[in-house]
Amino acid sequence: LVSGAASTTLPAAASAGQFGFTTLYTGDGTYSGSLSKRFVVTVSQAHSTTTVTGTVAPKLGLSSVYTATVTPQYSGTPTGTVQFFADGEPIGTGTLTNGQATVSYGATTMGALKIEANYSGDSNFVTSLGVLSVKVGKATSTVSVVASANPGIYGAAVTLTATVSDSDGSVATGPVVFKEGTN
Repeated sequence: LVSGAASTTLPAAASAGQFGFTTLYTGDGTYSGSLSKRFVVTVSQAHSTTTVTGTVAPKLGLSSVYTATVTPQYSGTPTGTVQFFADGEPIGTGTLTNGQATVSYGATTMGALKIEANYSGDSNFVTSLGVLSVKVGKATSTVSVVASANPGIYGAAVTLTATVSDSDGSVATGPVVFKEGTN
């Protein structure tokens, strides 16, 4: 007691909720001891912040992994789920593990795209939303050509076969033009 008052700092609560406390004064040579009425401290849910990371220049049709990281306002580990959206359309839900959830998504149109991660909240943390803006571009293609006979024989036909694949090894579609010459 200093000038009739005493204080203590409580450690961070392990969860949101209501906690009751009483205070006991044991007395001294002049004053008898006394016990306070129960005092209730309400601990509210803490804020959370959700950030989204992943490929900011994904290729059309190729899967990219996006990760939502949910960070607590002070301490603790957020739990629950994160729902992912691409331009407002749901693309998957992930369960938080050590504050992170992931989804894999392959864009179906080129241009600007917003990947959103909506954290559902839990008993200790409120909901939060993270957004990552990306620009979807064309996939990179590779063309390889083989000949039915190489070297060829004068007067005999040679069949050229072109195989086109995109940057993840998938088979591409569309026209192929064969042209004689080096360019």
